[in-house]
Amino acid sequence: MDFRTQYQRIFGVGPSGIVVTTFIWFLFYLIEKTLHINTIQIHQLARTILLFVFFLDAIYLVFGSIFFMPLKKRGRSVVKNGPYKFIRHPLYSALIYSGTGILALLVYSWGLLISVIPLTIFWSLHVRREEKHMLKSFGGEYSQYMKKTGQFIPKFKAIIDS
Repeated sequence: MDFRTQYQRIFGVGPSGIVVTTFIWFLFYLIEKTLHINTIQIHQLARTILLFVFFLDAIYLVFGSIFFMPLKKRGRSVVKNGPYKFIRHPLYSALIYSGTGILALLVYSWGLLISVIPLTIFWSLHVRREEKHMLKSFGGEYSQYMKKTGQFIPKFKAIIDS
């Protein structure tokens, strides 16, 4: 297996997606500062609780992803355990929702909070290449998995069936 194929199998679209995500965060934060938009006004207790929830979610999604799909398994089987039981891309989900939420709350930024909309659209389009590869590699098994799980947010059916 050549380097590029191995790299794609292990990392998928993650690295390029992280670069674009960072750019979108920076852009929205810059727009907010340029337009002098007021900061998020939130009670300290509510902020602390939300930060705790976002961190807990991120920890579950990131470590669950790593545990249930170690490097050797990536691109070689359809993983359906841990966070993959509910969503197909838990690492990306952690970045989009928990990462954005944490950043927005840390700097009290409406711009960062709103950036979750273009980030979700970007990632939905960006992971298509990864999902096409999985469909090509695993066919019907991955197709059925796609019907049961959401890309980044659990489908109600996945929660009920668990």
